[in-house]
Amino acid sequence: MAVGQRSASALPDQVQFVISIGSGADAGVDDVLSVARGAGLTLANLTTVSYAPPYEIVPSPPPPDPTTGTTTGGTGTAENRLPVIWSFSLSTPMAQMKSTVGLFSALQTNLLRDGKYSLAFFLEGISVSPKAQQAQSCPLPELIADARTSASKMASAAGMSTGSILAMSSPTLSTSGEASVTSGGTCMLTVKFALTGGI
Repeated sequence: MAVGQRSASALPDQVQFVISIGSGADAGVDDVLSVARGAGLTLANLTTVSYAPPYEIVPSPPPPDPTTGTTTGGTGTAENRLPVIWSFSLSTPMAQMKSTVGLFSALQTNLLRDGKYSLAFFLEGISVSPKAQQAQSCPLPELIADARTSASKMASAAGMSTGSILAMSSPTLSTSGEASVTSGGTCMLTVKFALTGGI
């Protein structure tokens, strides 16, 4: 028996977004999810929740007016009013990237106008979907050739050579199950060859 083995790869077919929704400390998960639904997000997309203590930023006063020697402006504070960050991840087909960005942008504008929540998003990368991984095919002729090469090495060590194929398994494709840019799998085929020569 000899095994033929080849790496298989699939082209990336989806994009991955990271979305952050800012809320006040009094907002619960149900409140945030009601907002997230507007971006096509559910509890399954929630990855982390973090908290940054509220703070104030006091602007530095501007330099004095050279003609009067007085200082104007520089008053007021900026406050972090949405200290809780709810982070989500979303994978979507590349063909839907434009519409997805449009959806996020529209919700972002609406939340900014209301002021109770905020939304930020960015494109994290591209990946291969599980469906694309499963659609990969194994190159049968190449697997047979690899198996014959492996079998020939073993037969040669025993003073023999490989002949015709006696039996062969179906090709199998194993994948990592994780979508990534380099997602692919390993194709394997077990072949039994006849042996010739020897004593």
